[in-house]
Formats: sequence, C-alpha cells, structure tokens
Amino acid sequence: MTEHRDADSQRALGAASVAVFVWGFGPLLVRGVDASAGAITFWRFALAQPIMIGTAYLLGGGLSWRVIRRAVVPGLLFSVSMLASFLSYQKTSIVNASLIGSLQPALLLLVAPFIFGTRTTGRQALFGSVAISGVVLLVVGAGGTNGSSWVGDLWAAFNLVLWTVYFVLVQRIRDDGEDATSILAAVFLMSFVFAAPVTLLISDDVGGVGWKGILLVSLMAIGPGLIGHGLMTWSQRHLDIRVASLLGLASPVISTIGAWIVFSQSLGVLQAAGGVIVLVGLGGIVAGQRVPRTAAAAGTVRVPVDDEAMSQARRRLLS
Repeated sequence: MTEHRDADSQRALGAASVAVFVWGFGPLLVRGVDASAGAITFWRFALAQPIMIGTAYLLGGGLSWRVIRRAVVPGLLFSVSMLASFLSYQKTSIVNASLIGSLQPALLLLVAPFIFGTRTTGRQALFGSVAISGVVLLVVGAGGTNGSSWVGDLWAAFNLVLWTVYFVLVQRIRDDGEDATSILAAVFLMSFVFAAPVTLLISDDVGGVGWKGILLVSLMAIGPGLIGHGLMTWSQRHLDIRVASLLGLASPVISTIGAWIVFSQSLGVLQAAGGVIVLVGLGGIVAGQRVPRTAAAAGTVRVPVDDEAMSQARRRLLS
C-alpha cells in the first residue's frame, strides 16, 4: 500500500510539473491577443466547453448534478480569477503579474491552519515575510521597466487571492475522491455560466477577436486549460497542497523568459533582486514543510497504541 502511494505521489509530482510548465505560456498567449480581457475571457470559456466536457466523458465519469453543484463556488472564483489575471497580463508587465502570483504558497500559510488544521511555525512566518518583502521590491523596481503598471499589479494581487481560495476548494473536492476530469468540466461549465453575461455586458469586441485571437485562445484552452489544469487537478489528490503550490513557482520563470524573447520586456535590477528574494522566501517556506497530509487524505488511518496495555497483553499470552 505504501509503495502504491509513493508511486502515485511520484506520478502526481511529474504531472504537476508539466502543468506549471504549460501554465507559464498562458500569459504570453493572452498578451498576443488583440482584444479586451472580457472578450478573451468569454472565448476562453466558450471554446473550452467541448474540450473539457468531451474529456470528462471520454476519460472520466462525465458530468453529474452532484459534481456540478460542488463546482458552483469554484466556478465563480475561477471565472473572476481568469478575468483578473487577463487584466493583469494586459495592464502590467508579464514579469510582475507572474511573480506576484507566485506568492500563493505564502498566502496558503494564512488559510492552512483554518482549513487543514496545520500550525504556522516561526520559520514559515519568517520566510513568508521575506517573500512579501521581495514582492514589494519587485513592484517598486518596476518603474524602470516597460509595460509595468500599479493598476495591473493590483489586478494580479486580486487574482492571487481568488486563485488561492479556488485552489483550496478544488483540493478538498479531490480529497473526497471526485474524478479530476469531471471536476474540471463542471468548473469550466459553471465559469462560463457566470462569465458569459458579464463579459458580454462589459466588452464590445467579443465578436471581433479575429482568427488569430481565436487560434491563440484555442491554444489556451488546450494547453494551460486541458493539459495544465487537468494535470494539476488530478495531481492534487496525491500531493500536499503546499508542494503543488510550490511547483507553481516554475511558471513565472517560463513566463519571464518568454516575455523577454517574444515581447522584449526587460527585467530591471531591483525586479531581478525582488524575484530572487521571492523565490528564496517561498523556497524556505516549503522546504520547512515536513508534515504529511492528513491520514484521511493519504488513505491511511493512524490508531494510537497504549504501550503499557500491549505489554500486559503479551505477558498474559506468555503465562
């Protein structure tokens, strides 16, 4: 049983690694679409419907009213988070938007004690402060780089909060044993239900995205959507939520390199220093996590043993 769980954990680690690598290309695709964030959000969810639902019926358990009901709140959070992230990619530099999003592990330290019953240690608080100071330095240093904006940075911070809550909710649903493809299909379905009327109301260019925009949004649906979210949702059943969150730190690296190559976005000295401090702080946080997930989530039950009672029982058997 232990070997089986270890094998699942290794596969989940590989799947989550692929997921965050693919996520790193998401900001680049968004930046390449010449349309409003509302229009991109609309088509992102619309084009994802046949892909996600088809995958759920082909590889998983399909859709049920039970799963759809459980996906209502995550779907709402995901739809608003998607819109906020697209706005951040358009209104600030990809470097800023990506690295601010990498604060998720530090934010999880605040909610983990209430959700999962884990205690925040002094080490966690220390490295969390280091990570936050790195983000402050990152944003302050953004004045000398092209494409940066305080408005976009605020959208990125808002997305960080929404995405973290969504991440926790999906983790809890997966811990209950729900199929990953079914959860994902239901979340994208509910996200489209919430996002469609809002984006149609606030955007006047939904019908003018063009063939290039449709192509790039389709790549979003297949890459960061199906492959990225699909693999991460599956892996959350077998990974500690903080480990899964830590792996997300690879995405800003991919996005930053891509932004430098494709969009010629520079990286100032203060931003580079802030990014390093963020990664050091977050690395220190997760490196200190040695407590496994709960026994129920790991599939085992720990029974307390009374050593004195066991000793007496052995003496009776031998007498």
